Amino acid sequence: MTPARTWPALGIALLVAALCGCGGGSGTPAAQLTTLVVTPDKCTMDVGTDRQFVAKGYDQRGNQISIAPIWSVEGNIGTATPAATTCSLHASAQGTGKLVATHAGIRGEADVTVVGPEDRQLTNITMQPPSATLHVGDTLDIAALGFDQYGDPCDLDPVWSVTGGIGAVAPTVLTAATSSTHRFTAGAQGDGYVRAVDGSAVGQTSIQVLPAGTGPLTNLFFLHHSTGDGIVTEGNMRAQITSYNAGNGTSFTFWDHGYNYEGLRGPSGGRTGTSYNIPGDNTDPDGLHTLWTTANAARTSIMGNHQVIAFKSCFPASAIPDAATLNQYKQWYLQMRDYFDAHPERLFIVMSTPPLHRLSTDVVEADNARAFADWLKSPQYLSGHPNITCFDLLDALAKPDDGSATRNMLRYDYEMSHGDGDSHPNALANETVGPAFAAFLIQAATAYSP
Repeated sequence: MTPARTWPALGIALLVAALCGCGGGSGTPAAQLTTLVVTPDKCTMDVGTDRQFVAKGYDQRGNQISIAPIWSVEGNIGTATPAATTCSLHASAQGTGKLVATHAGIRGEADVTVVGPEDRQLTNITMQPPSATLHVGDTLDIAALGFDQYGDPCDLDPVWSVTGGIGAVAPTVLTAATSSTHRFTAGAQGDGYVRAVDGSAVGQTSIQVLPAGTGPLTNLFFLHHSTGDGIVTEGNMRAQITSYNAGNGTSFTFWDHGYNYEGLRGPSGGRTGTSYNIPGDNTDPDGLHTLWTTANAARTSIMGNHQVIAFKSCFPASAIPDAATLNQYKQWYLQMRDYFDAHPERLFIVMSTPPLHRLSTDVVEADNARAFADWLKSPQYLSGHPNITCFDLLDALAKPDDGSATRNMLRYDYEMSHGDGDSHPNALANETVGPAFAAFLIQAATAYSP
């Protein structure tokens, strides 16, 4: 039998062992580099050209960590000029090889093929969008994108045509040598194709044209900046919409537009090479007011190409310091509503501003942001305006209005970091909100009849 006096010593020993285990009591193993990724990881370069590559390191939990890679070239294809985590590769000879980044024994690499310009041939034309459903009188900008045998963008000069007697195409502003954009105008009910042909490469968009003013609105569009990009990509919105179409026999297409330099993405998620050039690249409330209440090319393009139009400001707009600013927001949105009222053939989705991080705002600003969100979705703003509805993004991302010191601010579990004031929502937030927003767009489009 163990004497009673030994138990305290044993208990202390067990406590010490527990504290010393798992990284000295932290409970979390120290971060260690396990993966090194070079971007792009595969590319084709022309002889005499340069390309920038970036190396990023990730630990065992998938978090990015600091690295100081050593860069090298394998294969007699060129020379590398390192600059910390970036490296410029100058392609000097045709062939295949690798650009390699190494840190602490972990290796990342990019497969590089160097070719002569004469080797590239146009082999594929991809159309954006690949399909569309329109009504007589509608217009749609269609982009033909050229690709060579290596899958890289390639110059093209296609001949455009329309089959099925459903309408006509005319050229729009040339955006790049690797893309050609034409505007289709639906002229008659029926099914057909818009085709772009360059040599043996053929691309086509299938189009169904319905009688004017009938059928559902199926072309969905989202204007956003950085926060919206996370909702679209990490929220996997396109996959959600594709899945809905497959299960319900519908043909919704989803387009989104970020900063002007990013431009428009089509239903497949690829960039079309087209930018709507939003005035001032400004989607804050004052910028949206300019977009919708003045005559400008961006408004013309959005109205000409899309049927369900959602738009939002980014989180800095949630810094509403006082009642005067809040009232100014309301006045801008009331004036925007006048324009929406004049276009019942379109459905407009106004969105509340995403919340700020608790370290980047205060309760006055956050309460005012909540007040603006509540007003946007209220009968005071929406009643009697059937082609306007509201997606409350602030409510989807913010802590409830519960009287706490962090009310109406970005939820703690949605913070990108708990130690700084970065207000971009994290992956969990985007994975939660993205599917909900995709469903909202579909439901709103289904419910509204022009």
